Amino acid sequence: MKVDTIDLSKFNQAATILEKIHEHRKRNPTTRSEELYYELMAKHFREILAAEDAGKPFIYYSMGIPNEIFEAMGIVAMEYDMAAGAIASVLKAHEEGTDAASKLGIKPEICSAQLLPIGFFSKGWFPRPAALIYTNLSLCDNVSKNGHLLGELYDIPTFFVDRPYYWWYDRGVEYMTGELEDLVYFLEEHTKRKLDYDKLNEANKLSMEQVKLIREIHALGMATPCPMRARAATQAHWLYWLYAGRQEGINYFETFRDELKELVDQKKGVATEEKFRLISLFTPPQHQMKVLDWLENERCAAIVSEPYYFRWEEWIPDPSKPLESLARKYYHEPYYRWYGKLSESLDMAVNDALESKANGAVNWFNSKCRMGGAVAKIMKDTLKEKVGIPTLTFDLDMLDPSSATEKALKEALEEFLAVLALTPGGNKN
Repeated sequence: MKVDTIDLSKFNQAATILEKIHEHRKRNPTTRSEELYYELMAKHFREILAAEDAGKPFIYYSMGIPNEIFEAMGIVAMEYDMAAGAIASVLKAHEEGTDAASKLGIKPEICSAQLLPIGFFSKGWFPRPAALIYTNLSLCDNVSKNGHLLGELYDIPTFFVDRPYYWWYDRGVEYMTGELEDLVYFLEEHTKRKLDYDKLNEANKLSMEQVKLIREIHALGMATPCPMRARAATQAHWLYWLYAGRQEGINYFETFRDELKELVDQKKGVATEEKFRLISLFTPPQHQMKVLDWLENERCAAIVSEPYYFRWEEWIPDPSKPLESLARKYYHEPYYRWYGKLSESLDMAVNDALESKANGAVNWFNSKCRMGGAVAKIMKDTLKEKVGIPTLTFDLDMLDPSSATEKALKEALEEFLAVLALTPGGNKN
């Protein structure tokens, strides 16, 4: 099936709603960083539409492709899995997207994060790009397969960046560098833009500064009481992927860091009378952010650690080897380490739990994620053995917006906190 008709009304509508949310946040402020989040999200959608209107080449890419390369080539680029999730959220189009994918024969047990782009592309909701780039999230075959299907739907060229699985060895870095070199060749061929290595070094330098800020944010977020709203972590995650190598990313993370530092200096936390300090072990349900607010505001519980977002290793790019520096960045980035070798994610969880003084863990396990399911019990047992804390493991669709899911989440969390309160050391007050 090839999509002949492109209808941008939904894409435009999503951009407009994001702009309206930004204006609402300006009139009814929560934090400056949250206001910036909606401003930059709306801007990102508008950049794609502006490129479409001007007839300039733009591309889509999956999470994990280094945005710095696009910046150095002057190519507007959008992370399509993030954009599909945002569209589903603001337009309440989750069911419409999954139904459209189902009509193509896509099985419902496929992860929603990979299923929704297929559904929305099949309906022609995205502008048609010059090309699409995708990669693998370690062992996730859904991530590594959907890009090819999206390319077929839109009849556009695609390129797969094959990221090596094993960590910290020279052959892997050499292989990844070669993949990025091939990606540059592909982009130059299909966009007629050349890579400017001076601009690439500039973008890498900006990304290095962002990584430094995120490492500061990670440390501040584990303070007692916790100064970081749980929903802010996800927002920071998406903006890092969208604005790596850009000054706007620096501005956002500086604002976020300064907000946290001010609260830490004042010894203020986000949870009402913080009693429970929880570490998160999986990407929280993206369309149930109000549950996280409820935890903080009504149940005195703070999410004090999300290692897959913030536990960066130090990354210093080498200006004489900019593409190799980006290849090495894969080995420092926490999201890829978390979903890579099991020993990496276990170490990250244990260290964050100890450093944050967490007294419980929540695994928002995505029932459609075969990787997450395979390690859920090992993660739970390891935290109990090495840190002495219990874990609540969910079984849910991470993009399900239904009220039934919200109710089930709250009921399970209520029971877990009640048990935690009776556990020695479980109630921090």
